[in-house]
Amino acid sequence: MELAHSLLLNEEALAQITEAKRPVFIFEWLRFLDKVLVAANKTDVKEKQKKLVEQLTGLISSSPGPPTRKLLAKNLAALYSIGDTYTVFQTLDKCNDIIRSKDDTAAYLPTKLAAVACVGAFYEKMGRMLGSAFPETVNNLLKSLKSAESQGRSEILMSLRKVLTGLGGAAASSHRDIYKNARSLLTDRSMAVRCAVAKAYVVFVTTLGGQWLERSFATFLSHVLDLVSHPRATQTHVDAVYSRRCVSFILRATVGSLLGEKAQIAAAKEICQAIGKQMKAVEAVVNDTSSENKSGAADIAASQHVMVCALQELGSLVQSLNATASPLIQEASIGLLEIVTSVLLHPSMAARLAAAWCLRCVAVALPFQLTPFLDRCAERLNNLKTSPEAVSGYSFAMAALLGGVHQCPLGIPHAKGKMVVSIAEDLLRTAAQNSRLSLQRTQAGWLLLGALMTLGPSVVRYHLPKMLLLWRNVFPRSLKELEAEKARGDSFTWQVTLEGRAGALCAMRSFVAHCPELLTEDAVRKLMTPIECAMTMMSHIPSVIKAHGAHLKASAAMVRLRLYDILALLPPKTYEAAPAKQCVWKRGSGTRPFLHLPTHTCW
Repeated sequence: MELAHSLLLNEEALAQITEAKRPVFIFEWLRFLDKVLVAANKTDVKEKQKKLVEQLTGLISSSPGPPTRKLLAKNLAALYSIGDTYTVFQTLDKCNDIIRSKDDTAAYLPTKLAAVACVGAFYEKMGRMLGSAFPETVNNLLKSLKSAESQGRSEILMSLRKVLTGLGGAAASSHRDIYKNARSLLTDRSMAVRCAVAKAYVVFVTTLGGQWLERSFATFLSHVLDLVSHPRATQTHVDAVYSRRCVSFILRATVGSLLGEKAQIAAAKEICQAIGKQMKAVEAVVNDTSSENKSGAADIAASQHVMVCALQELGSLVQSLNATASPLIQEASIGLLEIVTSVLLHPSMAARLAAAWCLRCVAVALPFQLTPFLDRCAERLNNLKTSPEAVSGYSFAMAALLGGVHQCPLGIPHAKGKMVVSIAEDLLRTAAQNSRLSLQRTQAGWLLLGALMTLGPSVVRYHLPKMLLLWRNVFPRSLKELEAEKARGDSFTWQVTLEGRAGALCAMRSFVAHCPELLTEDAVRKLMTPIECAMTMMSHIPSVIKAHGAHLKASAAMVRLRLYDILALLPPKTYEAAPAKQCVWKRGSGTRPFLHLPTHTCW
């Protein structure tokens, strides 16, 4: 096609090829046109513009696919921006007529989507030049938005984003209407629609400007956090994750880029207040000793999503402010540390993890706080070791802080490594003493040991013999013992055991990743014993799941994932000789009691 030296579609060649090949032929022509239009002589473009417009607008009605309609819209907008604009309003009207069409059949949908894409491209490229047609266009798009299916809603929202970008402040008269429609759609279950709405929100707030956001931040924050707690937005775990990511994107893209330093500190204070308010409501529900409180349970479930988004943005704000974030920590009236630390006791694991990450951001921004934070978390973990939430939350926080040490030039005292190992050992040792705490204590123990590895060889070298012994003892020592395991234990015991072994593998993976200097031949040989046993154990897992329930699939999948993680880091020669179905046993065949070595959560 490039040899034809023509901007026009070769209609004769198109007619001669089979129907199945025509969409590809058209797509290749559009790709060619996209490359040459920007470099073409304006006189040549204007000379062939009428025919080009006819050919391109004709393709709108040919039911183009997503890649084709994207190129089609881009080329039409580029053609009018380079050539004459005499007929641009005619083309815009044609697109609006297609969008207004009552035909809702699946066959006509690609044509409508192409028209919507063209409208967005026109306004993005020519902006205020099309201002006179703006009210009608936006009204048309918003009407179509109400009855469109998910793919149509996504395309319309992307088009509205381009319209707002192209017109800037000139679109102010329609901001309210666009806002109302976009707000209701953030709870749409389609991921594409949610992403498009989130992007439209960002453009909307960016258009209003930083001063507006600074004045209205409390209202804006309350609004977006309400969205993520809406029941329709969090019907399933996957829906909740999608909604959280959309809201986090909105906050980061607006607060992080539009506000100055002083305004960001004020925003952080506002977020602290929102977190504190949520946590008080959660504590009230948790402390309510009355009979079943279904609405309270729903409030806790909704609050976790608010907490995750708010804590992520607070952490990002503090980390970007660095040393200038000191007032947030030092002013007692704000109480940032107390508020964030209180979330470590939230009933939801997601909220506890977000709080731990936020504390890490504070420590990285203000390194002199790292050691005091670590000591405080260790003390509270020791004092509240009978609370499952406290064991989980404070271990998350300690692991997060240890993982951030490499970002802090001051580091931490060498003795802190010994303190962490002591706490982890105690958690693992006492895990089997109380079944109510087995899962959390083992999870916490292995998490802390995995985080310890990030401190590097200088700290880990002293504790390596103890670590190798712990890793060896987590797994069965013989095939006979492995077979005997299958006949013992109930569903909970197996869950605890699988999660504990996943935690051990994660700690091994952390060791291999962060302490390569300690990977001597002897160390690798000792590591391979539990790894080979884990490989053999995986072949027995299906029968365990069949015997004790499908809920063990998640724990088994975690073991497999962590096993793959460490195998990917080790040189293949270290394990290529290991049999696939048989473990190379280094020990005797004596059996041990079935171990309670619970869950891991190396995140």
